Amino acid sequence: MNWLNELYTSQKREPKKDLERSLVEAIFRVYDRFPRMGLRERVGQQDMSLDIADAYINGRNAMIEAGVGIGKSFGYLIPGLLINQVSRQPIIIATSSIQLSEQIHKDLRIIGSRLGFTTVRSVVGKGMGQYACRNRAAELFNPDDPGSPFSTLAQRVLNFEIDERADIKGGIRDAEWSNVSVNDCKFERCHHKNGCLFYDMRAKINARVNEIDFIIVNQDLLIQDLMKKKEGTRGLITERPALIVIDEAHNLEAKVRDARTLEFTFRGICRILDDTVQLLMKKSGDKSLLSQSKFLKKCVERIFKQIGTDLLRAAKQDSDRIKVSEIKETPLTRVSHVLKDLSLSLSVLTSRNEREIDDVYEAMNGLISLIDVLARAEDNSHMGKQTSAGSHGQHLSQRY
Repeated sequence: MNWLNELYTSQKREPKKDLERSLVEAIFRVYDRFPRMGLRERVGQQDMSLDIADAYINGRNAMIEAGVGIGKSFGYLIPGLLINQVSRQPIIIATSSIQLSEQIHKDLRIIGSRLGFTTVRSVVGKGMGQYACRNRAAELFNPDDPGSPFSTLAQRVLNFEIDERADIKGGIRDAEWSNVSVNDCKFERCHHKNGCLFYDMRAKINARVNEIDFIIVNQDLLIQDLMKKKEGTRGLITERPALIVIDEAHNLEAKVRDARTLEFTFRGICRILDDTVQLLMKKSGDKSLLSQSKFLKKCVERIFKQIGTDLLRAAKQDSDRIKVSEIKETPLTRVSHVLKDLSLSLSVLTSRNEREIDDVYEAMNGLISLIDVLARAEDNSHMGKQTSAGSHGQHLSQRY
């Protein structure tokens, strides 16, 4: 490990040119040691590592096409480990699947151990639907019928036999798992947060810079994080990573497009409004918020009635998407103003339940954007947005 300590020392005392030499030499030294570590270097692997190091040193993005069998995970994990050692900042790796995330986590432990890194603090972050929720399991468990399938599943979750979906051997149907999976986490307000794998994961991926070394997430989670930060709300992943690696980046465009498509149902909008009023009333006790919420729900109900009419009119069309006709008899401009006032109140709200506020604030801003599009109140810079109704039940989708 002496050569790794020398690399870290060089970062503190040497200018950029000397750091480049030290990092490049360290990469060469790693690959020279491959035979002694029982590893075989693959063609192009070392070049990939050097290209990543060059991009880091010069503050540039790098797009690398790696052929099949090149060993790309080691190709970016090796410079990642060295850069983490140099910078003392986390490395973020975004993948396109849970299986790939798990494999990269195993590869990280293998190469880290063989290179002499005694402790690499790492976490794999998955979507909330992959984790079991003990709060929901407690509500589902029926002591009068402990032998029922739902009660049995809930009991296993409560007994810490199941922390995530992957713990169930032989798998489980989506309809069954959805009864106990995380879908609306209470975070700090949850009585089951201690020992909750989802809560622990979310804390680790958003840890302080010096508390985590590698954060492995799926691309969807990285996209959500970047969107939240762009909108001014608290991100999901730690700030100031030394390096972000996006594996299988050819999937990224479609995932970004999906993430920028918002869907709204009448029930979902009512829930957003209820959550907003609940948070604001806790702070101010302003009962006028109830009348505002009632007004907004009536307006939204009219909008969805019109959507129903549009869907019936277009029932014979061979398409699952139709254009929403002009909204009439609903004061959309006033609706937008009321929503923006509520959003402003949320933005200045402070609480120990900060994550809950951020989620509601983000949902409220999405709703404002939808109403503004329907009211044709957007300026020319937002003309690229599309609003349509889906034929599978009454819902609106909006694409940015």
